[in-house]
Amino acid sequence: MRKIKSIILIFLLLMVPSLSVNAMYKQNLQNSVIINYELQGNLSIGEIVTLSIKASNLDELYGASLDFRFDESLIEIIEVNKGNLFSDKAMVVVNNISPGEISFVTTEIGNDMVNNKTGTLFNLKVRLLKEGMLRLTPTADYIDYKASKANLLLKLSNQAAQNIPYSLNVEDFKIVSQFKLNNINVNLSSPQEVGTSVKITPEVSGGTGNLQYKYWIWFDGKWTIVQDFSSSRSYEWTPTQAGNYKIWVDVKDSMGTMKSKEMSYVVTEAALNLSQIKVNKASPQEVGTPIKITPEVSGGTGNLQYKYWIWFDGKWTIVQDFSSSRSYEWTPTQAGNYKIWVDVKDSMGTMKSKEMSYVVTEAALSLSQIKVDKASPQEVGTPVKITPEVSGGTGNLQYKYWIWFDGKWTIVQDFSSSRSYEWTPTQAGNYKIWVDVKDSMGTMKSKEMSYVVTEAALSLSQIKVDKASPQEVGTPVKITPEVSGGTGNLQYKYWIWFDGKWTIVQDFSSSRSYEWTPTQAGNYKIWVDVKDSMGTMKSKEMSYVVTEAALNLSQIKVDKASPQEVGTPIKITPEVSGGTGNLQYKYWIWFDGKWTIVQDFSSSRSYEWIPTQAGNYKIWVDVKDSMGTMKSKEMSYVVTEAALSLSQIKVDKASPQEVGTPVKITPEVSGGTGNLQYKYWIWFDGKWTIVQDFSSSRSYEWTPTQAGNYKIWVDVKDSMGTMKSKEMSYVVTEAALSLSQIKVDKASPQEVGTPVKITPEVSGGTGNLQYKYWIWFDGKWTIVQDFSSSRSYEWTPTQAGNYKIWVDVKDSMGTMKSKEMSYVVTEAALSLSQIKVDKASPQEVGTPVKITPEVSGGTGNLQYKYWIWFDGKWTIVQDFSSSRSYEWTPTQAGNYKIWVDVKDSMGTMKSKEMSYVVTEAALKSRQEH
Repeated sequence: MRKIKSIILIFLLLMVPSLSVNAMYKQNLQNSVIINYELQGNLSIGEIVTLSIKASNLDELYGASLDFRFDESLIEIIEVNKGNLFSDKAMVVVNNISPGEISFVTTEIGNDMVNNKTGTLFNLKVRLLKEGMLRLTPTADYIDYKASKANLLLKLSNQAAQNIPYSLNVEDFKIVSQFKLNNINVNLSSPQEVGTSVKITPEVSGGTGNLQYKYWIWFDGKWTIVQDFSSSRSYEWTPTQAGNYKIWVDVKDSMGTMKSKEMSYVVTEAALNLSQIKVNKASPQEVGTPIKITPEVSGGTGNLQYKYWIWFDGKWTIVQDFSSSRSYEWTPTQAGNYKIWVDVKDSMGTMKSKEMSYVVTEAALSLSQIKVDKASPQEVGTPVKITPEVSGGTGNLQYKYWIWFDGKWTIVQDFSSSRSYEWTPTQAGNYKIWVDVKDSMGTMKSKEMSYVVTEAALSLSQIKVDKASPQEVGTPVKITPEVSGGTGNLQYKYWIWFDGKWTIVQDFSSSRSYEWTPTQAGNYKIWVDVKDSMGTMKSKEMSYVVTEAALNLSQIKVDKASPQEVGTPIKITPEVSGGTGNLQYKYWIWFDGKWTIVQDFSSSRSYEWIPTQAGNYKIWVDVKDSMGTMKSKEMSYVVTEAALSLSQIKVDKASPQEVGTPVKITPEVSGGTGNLQYKYWIWFDGKWTIVQDFSSSRSYEWTPTQAGNYKIWVDVKDSMGTMKSKEMSYVVTEAALSLSQIKVDKASPQEVGTPVKITPEVSGGTGNLQYKYWIWFDGKWTIVQDFSSSRSYEWTPTQAGNYKIWVDVKDSMGTMKSKEMSYVVTEAALSLSQIKVDKASPQEVGTPVKITPEVSGGTGNLQYKYWIWFDGKWTIVQDFSSSRSYEWTPTQAGNYKIWVDVKDSMGTMKSKEMSYVVTEAALKSRQEH
C-alpha cells in the first residue's frame, strides 16, 4: 500500500497539468512556502560548489520534483542529492543528469511525512566552467518551463497528492575568474632618488565582491604598514632614506580569500643640486664692505665640500679651497664688476657649480696714515717700505712720494700706480716723508710723517731659511741672510756644500735671498757672503739636512664618476708622490662580501676595470716603493644595472623556409634588472597568436604548418616590469607532399571486432589534401573509404587473418603519395560485459522482462544458460542453448537476482549477475477491470 502511494504521487508530480497547479498556487499564495537558494563555495572558475534549494514554512511534504535546464558551457552538474527535509527512507525515483538538463524526483514511502518546517529540498554539486551569470528563473508551471520562460521547474506535494504552493524569486549568481594577484606595478622603475613619489598599483584579476588592499614597506630589517586594508587600488609612497626596500601588497576579496605579492626596490641618494648663490648684501656695495656668500644646496652623498672663486679684472682667484665651510666672507678691495663662483662636491666626487655677478663701487677717497715696514729710527742703508693707508676713491689711484732732508723737499717718485715706495736713506739725520694720493676724478689727499736715520755698521747676524731642517728632496728652501748696517748698496753671494765640495749657486748680486731646491738626500752646508760699497764683508755658515721624500698615496682617481652602468670600462689611477726607487701598484675589487685581486703588484700606474654585475663595490690600491714602504687607499663605487635592450630577433634558419621546418627564435637582449621573461607571438592570416607566454626560456622553436607571410614578435621584460619588444617578418613556402608512414592507434596483432584508427603521417603538399583507404584480405583489395578530407579512418575487422592496409594521399595539384603496411587480426576472447533487460527495474508483478546478455568474442557457436534467484534460492529457468535471450515473467514482488552463463565451442565460459526489483501491481479500478 505504501508503494502504491509513492507511485501515485510520482505520477502526479510528473504528470499533473500545470493549470491546476497554478490555480492551486494562486489560491493558497497567502500561506505559501518560501523557497530560496544558497550557493556554498568560492564562485571562481574551476571551483566545485554546492547549490542548495531550501524551503521554509513547510508543512506535510511528501514528495518533490526538480527539472533544471542550464548552459552546459557555463556549469557542469556533477550530482544531485535529496536534502535533509526528506527522511533516510525516502526513495529517489528519478535521477537523470544529461548535458544541459537534469531531472530529479524523490518521495517518502508509506505514511512517513516530513516533520521539519525548514530545511533543504535538493543539493546540487556544480562545477563552474567559465565567467558569466548563473540565473535561476523558477516556475511551478510545466508549460512555462517547456516554453523556456523559466529554467527551473519545482513541484512539491503532500501525502494526499496535492500540490504545495510556494513563492520564490529569480536570483543571479556571478561566476568570476580565478582570484589572482599577478604583479605589483610601479609608475617609476627602480632605482629612484630619495624624495621621489612612487605610485604602487597591484595587478589583480578575479576575486569575489569588492576587493581590499593593504600596503607594506620593508626597510632596515623592519616591515611597516603604510596603508591598512581599504578600497584604494594604489598607494603613493615617497621614500625619505636611500637603501634597499621591499614592497608587499595584500589583496583580499569579500569571501576573505587573500593574495599577496612582494617586489624589491632600490632608493638612491638625491642628486647633488646647487640652485643659487645667496649673498647677505645685495649688489652693488662699496669697496671694503664684507659680503657673506652662501650657496643654496640640496641632495648629494655624504659630507659636502665647498670651494669659492672671485673673478675680477679678467682673472679667477680661489679665495677658499674645498672645505666644509658652508659660507665665505669676502671683502672686495677694488671697485668694478666681479663674478662669484662656487663649486660644491659630495663624497662620491659629484660636483655642481654656480656663478653670479656682483658690482663693487668706489668708496670716498681717504688717506688715514703713512705706514713704514721699519719703525723710526733706522740705520743708514736700511730699506724702508713706505705705504700709504688709503680707502675709497674713484677709478685708479695715483701715488706721489716726497722726502725732506737738510731743509729741502725731493720728489723720490712722481704720481704712479705704485701703492708703495722703498726708500733707502744714505745719510744719517732727521727726515720727513710726504705722500700725495689722487683718484681719477682729481680728488687728492696728502699725509706727512717724520723719520730718523742713524749711522749703521755692516752686520750679518744669521742665515734664515723659510723651512727648518730637515726637509725632503725636492722641497724649495728660501735662503735669506739677516743683514744690518753697511755703507751704500750691499752685494750677496750664496754657496752650497755637499759630498765634500763647495759650489757657488749665486755670485755677488743685489739679491737679498736665494731659493734652493735640493735634488739629493744628505748633509749640506749653506754659506753666505755680504759686502757693502766700502768693501766691508761679512760671512755666515749653517748646516742643513735633506731626507728622501716620504711615499704618499693621497687619493684614488677614476675617469668616470660613480655610479656607472654594468659593462662600463673604468680607469683607476692612484695619485702618488714620494717614495724610494721604482714604485709597484696592486689593485683589489670588493663585491658581495669578498675581496679579489684584479692586478697584482706591477709597474702599471693605472688599471681598467669593467664591472659585470650591479651593486656596491669598493676599490683598494696598494703602492709600495723599493724600500718596502707601502701606502694604501680605498674608495666606494656604485654600479647600476644596464638598461634593458632588445636589439634584434635572430632565427637559426633564414627566411624563406618550407612548411614544417622547425625555426629556432632567439631575441638578442642585453641589460635589464633581475631575471628576464620572454613572450613569443606569431602573426598569420591577419591574427596574432601567443605561442609561448612569459617564461624564462631564452628561445622558442616554431614549426609553421601553413605557407604564407608571417610576422614574429618577441616581448622581453625584466623583474622591474620594464618591457622591450621587437618584430620581424618571415616567409613560409609549401613543403613537398610526403607520406612517411601509416600509424595505427593499436599495434598489430589485435582481436576481431577491435576498432583500429588508421592515420597516415603526412607533411607538405599544396592546398587541401584528400585521403583514400584500402584493406587487403583473403587475396582481394577493397576500398573502405574513397578520396575525402578525412585525416583518419576507423576500421573494425570482422574476421581473423593477415591483412594489408593501403593509403593514397593527394594534394590540390594532383601529386599523390601512397604507403602500405601489414596487420594481423586474431580471434576475439569471449567476453560477457553486461546483462541487458528491456524494462528497467523496478517493474510490477506479471510484467514480462526480456533478458539479453551482451556478449562479444568467443570461438565457434555460443551456448546460453539463465538462472533466477529469489527468496534465498537459485533456479535454472533455461539450460544451455543457442537462445541469445530469455523472457521472464515474475509472479511475486521482491528483490531478485538474474544470472547468465555463456560458453563457446572451446568450453570457455563467462558469467554475469544483476539485481532486479519487482513491486506489487498497482490497484486497478472497477472501470479498468
